[in-house]
Amino acid sequence: RKLQALHWHSCSYLRRVRELCAHLRPLEASTPAAAPLQARSMLARTTVIHAVSEYGEAWTTQDADRIAALFTEDAVYIERAFDRNGTFVGREQIREYWLRQICGKQTSIRFRHVERDLAIDATRPVAVVKWLAEFDNFREKRADKAEKLVRFCQVARLEFRGEQICYLEEYGQSVSGPGARWPPLDASEDELAARIRKRF
Repeated sequence: RKLQALHWHSCSYLRRVRELCAHLRPLEASTPAAAPLQARSMLARTTVIHAVSEYGEAWTTQDADRIAALFTEDAVYIERAFDRNGTFVGREQIREYWLRQICGKQTSIRFRHVERDLAIDATRPVAVVKWLAEFDNFREKRADKAEKLVRFCQVARLEFRGEQICYLEEYGQSVSGPGARWPPLDASEDELAARIRKRF
């Protein structure tokens, strides 16, 4: 009798479980947005290359409006990390910085994006880019040497929202001194890589 009762209760329990499961939808059908969400977070290499190309064109032509158009309305531009005087928030502040610092002090600008060193985060719209730049820099308080040739290699972390940059954080290394071998900015990327590795 005990076995019969146990069997009856087990059958009743299984019937109840089947009834409950019949009302459930398959898991994959209930979460159709999972795959598209992951796809939306990917950043196309062409998007980054185009943005950096526009950045370089705006820099060499000293076009502050063109620079501003690259950024979202609420973008953050970090020229010097951990320095509030080197942090600009909002498209208009970025434009004003470029008018004052770039258009007002730099001439004969040349720019080269090193595309082979571009790195893109696989899960977020974030990229790290590298460029080379050289220009004549006007120094207000140096009457004896008012202009100085500046050459540097710069790395920047970019965050994107759609096609626009919403965050830029840059770090530069000046290239000067007796041991420096500044490359031609039209050199091949293999030559640039060789010079960095001291094979020149």
